Amino acid sequence: MSGADEQARLDAESLLRNFISAEDPASAEPFLDKLISEHAEPLIREKTRLKLKSGSIYVREGELQDEEDICQEVLFQLLCRLRDLRESGDLSAIANFRGYVATSTQNAYYGYLRLKYPVRSQLKNRIRYLMNHRPPFATWENGSGEFLCGRKEWRNRPPESAIDYRQVDLSDFGHRSDANTNNTHRVSMELIASLLSRIGGPIPLDEFVGIVAGVMGICDPREVGLGEEQEVAVCELLPDPSPDAASRLEQRLDLERLWKEICQLPPKQRAALLLNLRDSRECDALILFTMTGITNLRQIAEVVDFPLDVFLDLWNRLPLDDNSIAECLGVTRQQVINLRKSARERLARRLATGTKRKIQAE
Repeated sequence: MSGADEQARLDAESLLRNFISAEDPASAEPFLDKLISEHAEPLIREKTRLKLKSGSIYVREGELQDEEDICQEVLFQLLCRLRDLRESGDLSAIANFRGYVATSTQNAYYGYLRLKYPVRSQLKNRIRYLMNHRPPFATWENGSGEFLCGRKEWRNRPPESAIDYRQVDLSDFGHRSDANTNNTHRVSMELIASLLSRIGGPIPLDEFVGIVAGVMGICDPREVGLGEEQEVAVCELLPDPSPDAASRLEQRLDLERLWKEICQLPPKQRAALLLNLRDSRECDALILFTMTGITNLRQIAEVVDFPLDVFLDLWNRLPLDDNSIAECLGVTRQQVINLRKSARERLARRLATGTKRKIQAE
């Protein structure tokens, strides 16, 4: 970390402490304004532009609104989180403010990709899984936070030796599958190995996913923007989200309440439910809890009772099918189905009781 980066980190943490410990809201606001304007927002925009640029296979010309949508979403979540911290007075909840903002931005970006390009996101998860479990290939992160892929021995190459993969001619590969099937499970190690052999060096994972998608004729049938009204059926227990800020805040509170109830379930019920949690488009819905700052990957790993490194590998494959969950838990597929059913029934009862008490209190 450079001296300037270290100073920025210290300045942000000082502002955060002053904001949380200020005696009254009026004296806290100047610290919050400076924290957002001088640290959070510039960092969010920098990280978002970097991600959108590296993931240019997804983002087409004229979609500058995507950057704004992601930035505003991260800022909204961050403000909710900071106000919660001020209410609780917890000075230790965020150990590294700039690191927290960078991670939140990355989570929001990948959530954006999953919502807007679900088929390509599934393809990326499939490619990453294959490359991390089939020698001699691997994925790794470079010094700029960008994920690369290729042969394992390529990860030690110095940056100045990188090839220009954009100049590699791949036209003779053609389309290897029916473009209308969008079956990401058809991607094979043979195809991956052939493409990497032709490319001849490390390549950003997002760019490689775009190449594989082009060769296989894989595309998303339709796009879903973050700004559009959309139904997110988390356990079929939550109301539809609305694009206005008040409704989004209410949705966050609902998610927070749901998460607390999930944490009270027996361990295997928690795992059977969360590892298969899907939204209305059959994409992973567990990410909603991290995008809203309600929990993080380490805490989710603890809730499903998995070692962190094991869970991080599973994270790229979510949602898992019942057979995969059964293998992870050491039970049968039918037991997984029964565990998830019991979990949903218990959550429905608990949430219904809580809603009734809330209405009576009002």
